[in-house]
Amino acid sequence: MRKLLLTIIICLLAIAHGHAVKANSVPFEVTQPDGTTLTVVLHGDENFRWHTTTDGIVIMPTLSGFRIADISADGDIYVLLAPQECAPDYITFDNELSLNNDSSLSLTSATASLYFQAGKKEKISRGDIVGFIANNGGITAQEIGKISLHDHYAIVALPRCAVDEVLQRITRLKIKNKRVKITRIG
Repeated sequence: MRKLLLTIIICLLAIAHGHAVKANSVPFEVTQPDGTTLTVVLHGDENFRWHTTTDGIVIMPTLSGFRIADISADGDIYVLLAPQECAPDYITFDNELSLNNDSSLSLTSATASLYFQAGKKEKISRGDIVGFIANNGGITAQEIGKISLHDHYAIVALPRCAVDEVLQRITRLKIKNKRVKITRIG
């Protein structure tokens, strides 16, 4: 009886501390409507996910195939669509920007983002992330941009010119004695 009760308690504790299901990151082939093929990789988990090509370009599925997208420092996704293109129903747009031929608007951001596959539920705070990057990444705390912290993930804005070096320095390290998957987005 004691063993059964102990087994049930252990199972309940394991379920309570479960994590989101991780995305299947095995590359797969997609044929675009124009006949070209892309090799696509899915990243993230069931709460936050995105697609990239095998060379790291962020893309978004639309009704007319995959389109190039970008994820900003605060987690906003920017998608370039032609005037006749439509996005799937599950994608909602907060804002729409139309570009004309003489537009001087630059869509290049000075920041890129790192995706930490750990968040509030794993007892990771913004301060932990700032300290981790500043102590191990080769940049100062002042250079770190906005940190968007969620239940099971965090997105951190860093200077685009430094993000690859920071990622290389911190990728194999533990944050708060936990091994966390860290990837670049944008």
